[in-house]
Amino acid sequence: NDFNIDKLDTLILKSELKLEPKILSKPISIADTLNIRAKGIAKAPMLFFDYKFDVNYKLLSSDLLYPLVNENLNKSDFRLEITKIKNINLSKIEMLSNVNFKNNFDFDYLIKKLDIKIFPGKELEKELGKSSLKKPILIKKRSEINIENNISLETKKFGFSLVKGIFKKKYSFFITADALIEFNQIQIPLKIIRQINYNPITKEINIQE
Repeated sequence: NDFNIDKLDTLILKSELKLEPKILSKPISIADTLNIRAKGIAKAPMLFFDYKFDVNYKLLSSDLLYPLVNENLNKSDFRLEITKIKNINLSKIEMLSNVNFKNNFDFDYLIKKLDIKIFPGKELEKELGKSSLKKPILIKKRSEINIENNISLETKKFGFSLVKGIFKKKYSFFITADALIEFNQIQIPLKIIRQINYNPITKEINIQE
């Protein structure tokens, strides 16, 4: 196609580059680059010849792969569930959480980090309890894995809000799950924030989406 540029003006051309997800199954390094080449001919009235241009540009593979992987990670591929309250007494509450990872890609990836934290409010301040992944876990392609986490909460950190919640037969707090997955030296952060509703009388607990 031909494009006309008015005098003293600038023309910006945009093109769409489509990459197939299957390229992620091949060995890739963040140091790899993609060579982009633009060739064309420009004609100007004051020139008696055609101006030919040939421009080369290098793009880092990480700049392409990060958004590609991020867009293909669905919400259902990283889920957080509270399975049950294991124990509760005057000093602490022990609960068991479950994080589900579903790998829909045609390559393996590594869970480098997984931190589960509990907070009394949506401001995510004054951490009440925490559980962390002890060692990286490999998830095979087209597979699914559940990771159980034991979290211990010190009731003294709840203060008056816990007592108030008991009288209301309901107590709410917030839980976060921060994960870091890695493949081919490229790291993708994932995060979930959920509100947890707990009934201290029936010991029922549910996650509010």
